[in-house]
Amino acid sequence: MIVRQSIQNCFRELALSTPYEDISVTRICKETGVSRASFYDSFQNKETVLSSIVQDDVVDSQHRMLETIPTFRIKSSPQILMELIYQSIADHERFYSRINRVEHGSLLVRILTERLSALNDVVLKDFELPDDEKAYTAFFFSAANASLISRWLTRKMDVEPTRLAHLFNKWTLSYWQKISPVKQEWME
Repeated sequence: MIVRQSIQNCFRELALSTPYEDISVTRICKETGVSRASFYDSFQNKETVLSSIVQDDVVDSQHRMLETIPTFRIKSSPQILMELIYQSIADHERFYSRINRVEHGSLLVRILTERLSALNDVVLKDFELPDDEKAYTAFFFSAANASLISRWLTRKMDVEPTRLAHLFNKWTLSYWQKISPVKQEWME
């Protein structure tokens, strides 16, 4: 775990001052004092380092919340879950803004989409939908959210995380209400 964290921390630091294209496994290993073998025991490449950072920053907080609050069991849970995602990005604004630069912004969108889609798979597991619809629903909302985050970063986070969460929920809650196994009045 110490090696993994050391590599992630180095990657974060490098990303703040170095274009993504110029960050290399060799440089990470040199700066952390970690052997290439140890690097590859933890990660496949620098993209998987970035993906693990997104997982730790954004998705793991969601998993902890879902363990605490059963999915959509309380009126405000969609707002809370979205706020957590956006606040996690805001907490590391400089890092994510650098990664979101035009040259590789699609990389961040792709990684966020993959990670959020896996999270949505967990959220949707108890929903009574055909498997293909679950998969496409998870992807659709993840891709929309990832693109929204990219746009938000490009606009220098011009709205607060709570406002962005409110907007995303305003655009999406009607669908979630329609398919939810828990019928209730949700927060709008």
